[in-house]
Amino acid sequence: MQIHDSSPERRNLIILSMSIIVFYLAGGKLIDNSVKLQLINITFSKPDVLIYLVWILLLWFCYRYWLTMQGSWKKDLRDEIFSLPIPSFFYHYFMKKFNLSNDNFLDSPKKNKYWFKIHAKYHFESFQVQHIYKTDSGEQKSEFKEMSTKIDKLIILGYILYLFFRKPTLSTYTMPYFLCTLAIALGIFHAL
Repeated sequence: MQIHDSSPERRNLIILSMSIIVFYLAGGKLIDNSVKLQLINITFSKPDVLIYLVWILLLWFCYRYWLTMQGSWKKDLRDEIFSLPIPSFFYHYFMKKFNLSNDNFLDSPKKNKYWFKIHAKYHFESFQVQHIYKTDSGEQKSEFKEMSTKIDKLIILGYILYLFFRKPTLSTYTMPYFLCTLAIALGIFHAL
């Protein structure tokens, strides 16, 4: 079975992590302290060496994935944050932040009078919300507000979780780390 992935490092980390997870969750164990490969007639009498090799390989794959992917996902995530429309359930909060009335909000989807976008600074050190609106003369204007309060940060967290399930960048980047961590946790749990 071939698994196609544009990143061999991600593919290797996912396959090895999933193999370890399946091994532990399905109750796998070595029998008679030997490992036999039927296809090429090899028997290993020291399975501990193979176990150590699997863990070293998992750490190596995780390290290689981190090396190749560090920072590469941030620009794509910033683009997704900016391009994806803010879900309507966040609009009421942003309306209060910009002191807008409900009357304008109810008319806005039909007339495209105003909308909101979230911006992330380069290293995600801060976020801003942009209020884009059209004046009665049809001129488009905008204003920005920093998102710095605790509620703002909860809104950003909710929006990033929304992005996690709606767009591929964040989930594609984080899932191999999650699977690797789960494999390591299962290994430690079964070793104790």
